Order: sequence, then structure tokens, then C-alpha cells
Amino acid sequence: MSRLHIDFAPRGWRHAVADTRWPAWLMMGAGLLLCLFVAADVHSRWNVYQDGQQRVVRLQQSKVLLQVPRVPARRETVSVERANAVNQAISQLNLPWREVLDAMEQVAPGSVALLSMEPDAVKRTMKCVAEAQDGPAMLTYLEQLKKSEFFDSVVLLRHEVIERDPGKPIRFQFEAFWPVARP
Repeated sequence: MSRLHIDFAPRGWRHAVADTRWPAWLMMGAGLLLCLFVAADVHSRWNVYQDGQQRVVRLQQSKVLLQVPRVPARRETVSVERANAVNQAISQLNLPWREVLDAMEQVAPGSVALLSMEPDAVKRTMKCVAEAQDGPAMLTYLEQLKKSEFFDSVVLLRHEVIERDPGKPIRFQFEAFWPVARP
């Protein structure tokens, strides 16, 4: 018959200590040792930090702070050609795209398709190529663009009938100008 372990005593810390096996004691000892090493390392780093802070305070009090010599900013001269090129690129990037596209979109009927747009912000012009189903649709579109508030004038540059296409659409090129100061 095997031995029975019967214990009716209430569980307390003494009972827990008595039931703890040696691997658990070994792990607790290793953890405690690790905590001691970490605490010693933190203490030494804190002392180094405090020493550095005290040195800073002493230097500030004795006004022996290192003076960093001021180096004047280097000024580059930009050639006129380069400045003009940069200004032209900036004006191209600052093209009022939203207003241009809104003006073109408001008057575009379904019978006209815009194929390409080439802006020139310096001249404030937009060269466009479009295709219309017929001549009256092309003329109506150009008249509507002239009446729009955004453009000063619209000029038809050239047009041609595309014979190889079965619908024989009219491809036309026009130039639209917008004013310097828009309302």
C-alpha cells in the first residue's frame, strides 16, 4: 500500500515554502541574482549621468562654455539664365490647372473629345487638340470656350476631316488665352 499525504492545515506561506521543489528555488535564485546585476548597472549609469550633470553646471557657473565660431552663410550667385529657367519651371508648376480644367469641362458637349493639352504658363496659353463629330459641334465648342469667364480668347489654328475613320470626325487644334489677373 502506498503512502497517502493528508494535510488538513490551512494553506499559508509556510506550507507553500515547504512544498516548493528545488528547481523553483534555483530559478528564483537566478532571477534574484539577475535583478541584483541590473540594479548595480543602473546605479553605475546613474552615477555617470549625475557626474556629467555636475560638470555641466560647473562649466555654466564658471562661464567657460566652449564658443562655437559662427560661420557666415555662403551666398551663391545664380546666373540670369539659371534664374530665368527656375522661374519658368515654377510658373509651369503653378499653372492654374483647376480653373483651366473646370473651364474646359463646363462647355464640353458629348460630341467633342479633348485629345491633348499643352500649357504655356509664361504666355498664359493652352494649345489643345480635340475631335468633334461634325463642323457645327466644333464651332459650338469654340464659341462656348470664348464665352467662358476663364479665357480671354480662343483661336482656331487648324482643322481637318479624318477620312480613314468611318465616322469622319473633325480633328482641330486651337489655342486658348487666359488673362493675367483672373477675377
